[in-house]
Amino acid sequence: MNHTVRWAPWKLWQQVAHEDPIVTKPTASEYSRREAGRHRQKREDGKRYYDRC
Repeated sequence: MNHTVRWAPWKLWQQVAHEDPIVTKPTASEYSRREAGRHRQKREDGKRYYDRC
């Protein structure tokens, strides 16, 4: 049994990665700050105080 390994086309990698090469990934502190903000927007019943447009 023989197997062949080769690199996938670039367009396929972009589809799988779901990344925008122009925008950088957030740092750990930016991500933490954003996630903390998400929890402040929710009420006790799980709904948001307001919807983002």
